[in-house]
Amino acid sequence: MTPSSRPPRPPPAAVGSSRPAIAPSVVSWHRNGSPNRRPPAPPPPLYRGSRRVDATYPPPSAHRSDGGDDWGRQDAGYPRPGGRSGRAGGRGRGEGRGESRGRGRGRGRGRFDRDRFDRDRFDRDPSPGADRRFGSPDREFDGRRSPRGGRGGRGGRGGRGGRGSERRGEYIEWMRSEAGPGALGGDEDGLDPHAMSALRGLGLRGNARAVAMLMLLRIEHEGAYGKLLAGAAGERGRLDADPESLELGPAEEGPGGPRASSPGEVSAAELFGRLDARDRRQVTEMVQGVTRQRLRLQWAVEQLSGRARDASQPVPWLALMMCLYEMDHMRKPAYILNDYMEIVKRAGERHMAGFVNAVIRKVDREGRVPRPELLDGYEDLPEADLARALAVVGSHPEWMVRRWVRRFGVEDTVELMEANNERPSFTLRANAAAGVTGAKLLAALAKVGAVDAVPCAFLPDDFVRVKSGLGAVLGAGMVSGGICSVQDEGAGLVVAMLDPRPGDLVLDLCAAPGGKATYAMHRMRGKGTLVACDANRNRLTLVAKAAQEQGLKGMLVTAPLSAEDVGAHWNGPPAGGYTGERGGALSVAELQDKLKIRLGRASARGAVLFDRVLVDAPCSGLGVLGKRADLRWQRTEEEVGTAVEMQESILDAAAATVKPGGLLVYSTCSIEREENHEQVARFLRAHPEFQLESGEGLVSPDVLDELGLLCVYPHTHGTDGAFAARLRRRA
Repeated sequence: MTPSSRPPRPPPAAVGSSRPAIAPSVVSWHRNGSPNRRPPAPPPPLYRGSRRVDATYPPPSAHRSDGGDDWGRQDAGYPRPGGRSGRAGGRGRGEGRGESRGRGRGRGRGRFDRDRFDRDRFDRDPSPGADRRFGSPDREFDGRRSPRGGRGGRGGRGGRGGRGSERRGEYIEWMRSEAGPGALGGDEDGLDPHAMSALRGLGLRGNARAVAMLMLLRIEHEGAYGKLLAGAAGERGRLDADPESLELGPAEEGPGGPRASSPGEVSAAELFGRLDARDRRQVTEMVQGVTRQRLRLQWAVEQLSGRARDASQPVPWLALMMCLYEMDHMRKPAYILNDYMEIVKRAGERHMAGFVNAVIRKVDREGRVPRPELLDGYEDLPEADLARALAVVGSHPEWMVRRWVRRFGVEDTVELMEANNERPSFTLRANAAAGVTGAKLLAALAKVGAVDAVPCAFLPDDFVRVKSGLGAVLGAGMVSGGICSVQDEGAGLVVAMLDPRPGDLVLDLCAAPGGKATYAMHRMRGKGTLVACDANRNRLTLVAKAAQEQGLKGMLVTAPLSAEDVGAHWNGPPAGGYTGERGGALSVAELQDKLKIRLGRASARGAVLFDRVLVDAPCSGLGVLGKRADLRWQRTEEEVGTAVEMQESILDAAAATVKPGGLLVYSTCSIEREENHEQVARFLRAHPEFQLESGEGLVSPDVLDELGLLCVYPHTHGTDGAFAARLRRRA
């Protein structure tokens, strides 16, 4: 359009005129710098082949940049990802004036490529949740980078285009608040939603590596944990990590519990379930292996590339770590690089494909993946340097290594980390209620085939260790059929320390998910009552389900009560009676009445007290890092102190429920002294009516320390780490 063909400008408004001011969003700038106050036309539809997509973005208030016929991306009402210059009238003057309007305030190398968005918008995830409206940011940003402006004018020399604007986080937040929660196709905090959408699309096509990467990104950035076939289940919402139950597929969990997929979004669990058995095993191995070896693999990539890891580029770096793990630990050839190159490109990191290719080609030329090794004289290093070196070698956080070196020494610390990094083996507990013993279970496993199983070292009558073939056991229906259950031998040793007898009244104060409770009922030979309490009502249903499957439901009473409620109200109402909302006190009173009726003491006065009480307290879970591969990266040193405070309140509450002469067993799956030995010492000082009792005669002397406390460690006993103390109330 030439200047002569443009419509005449309206005369300027006089001072005091009632004509409204021109909105900034409809003001663009002519090439000579003068304002052009033409109202914008609606954006043209976008075409690809025979398909048409209505351009609902930019909004109607957007302006045209540079007076050309290409639409810019600037509006005063939302953060601006950058403008795109017009054609400069097609007269060979492409100075890229779109840059003057699309520049914004952002700085850095992050860019938004409009042309690539136009090319790739239909090549992305075909799933129902795939984004069809908005462009894809080139890369992940950390707040210091901003999206890229469009390219310069066509038909001339070409301008630079807009340089970008606000931080990408603000842009994404605007998208979600103004354009709707489904506009970006996902809700992963801190992750590029378009990259995650692309990974889901590859997963729908059966790409196992894309599914593994999707799960690893969620584990690293959101604290989610994949409960895989070869891994134990746990709940991120609690401080403890109880590895007693086993799930048949991955479940994504965050700090608030299981994560629900957004409308139209395919979860990692669903993608995992669509894979065949061989691919599921590969995903399981990669997710757990890369998670365990995260620090060591990151070190290897940094050594090969000569650069530090960039947190703003999670997909290329994770692709390199996964590729190195497959080549080093799974003995895969170098041509698997092609699959990872495709994943990187599809995830919007095409510019990083050359970097990924160069690193893997270097490994292929050298014939090995670099591994960190300790040099001679490392014992003389300062404590901080020694912890840093051992952390890389053993792929554990520095704070854990520092604590363990002070307590165990360097040699035992290295052995402990190696044990945590090994592929875990699992143990099966025979269902005594169904007449199954350890010997009978071994015979049944031999008939299944492809199962390598041996009796356990410390509880051979009830437990069998499966070195390989757990999938075949699950596939044969032996667990779902009630013949056996998955439980670590270390957890069984805790129940052996409790030593429940037929006819006992037993309280399990933190019962979910129910592995120790069901084993205790087995040892009671079908006689007696076990009360299972847990503050989480949903997790408490797992206890009832396990008891039902193992034929123990008649012995079980469940109560959704916290330890604090039990301790505060078990011995009756407080002085002065109840005031206001009774809350947990009412539930405690109802449980008391139910137990009195069950025990034939309906007319008895006073509280019902228990013969044996088990407090399997929430803890840091540092004894189960072998099965909970992600836990080492999720825990902090401060959480150990938080767990100690929680354990103190639970132990004090449990003391009120033990009858004179009764037994209180305190246990954790941690190996830290603050949570174990020091916690027991504090309890005995606060409650002189209790005394410490040795576990001698109940378990092997090899698992007891000099005080008769149960202390098992992964690197010395081959089980999960566990601790238990017997506290007898004086008669």
